[in-house]
Amino acid sequence: MEFFRRKCRECGQAPQLTVAPVVRGEAGTSEVEFTDFPYKRCACGRLTQWAFDPGTDFSAQLFEDDGAAPTAKGSAGAPRCRSCGADLGELEPVTLTGTAQLDGFAPISMTLHLRGYRCAACGLAQAPPDEYAAYFRTHGRSSDTGRALDAAVTSLGLSV
Repeated sequence: MEFFRRKCRECGQAPQLTVAPVVRGEAGTSEVEFTDFPYKRCACGRLTQWAFDPGTDFSAQLFEDDGAAPTAKGSAGAPRCRSCGADLGELEPVTLTGTAQLDGFAPISMTLHLRGYRCAACGLAQAPPDEYAAYFRTHGRSSDTGRALDAAVTSLGLSV
């Protein structure tokens, strides 16, 4: 807990809640944009901290729960639509959205542009299977989407 109470060595101020209206990150073929992203920073901007736990609740709301950015079922070699179960065709550029509602904060919106699938049967756009799971297991080193997520949060000075 001491980490969250420390003061900046440069300006002597404790980090205060700040909301970034837009935060972007890009890597390869993927781009992520967060809106209304809360974090803490000191007056000079040298010390930044997460304003919330970026772990289970935040990631589940954006990538797993109902209303999250959808992910295809199956495997990379045999992807199936999350909604109707149809076989999916070739990867193509898609845009996905998700929202996290964390206690004490306004909703945090996320928009992802990545190579994913659009179901020919029902029209659902979705990420490849395990696109996000790989990110959380390897801290973003396995996919363009993971590296774009890292780039977005590190642009604020946050550690991943």
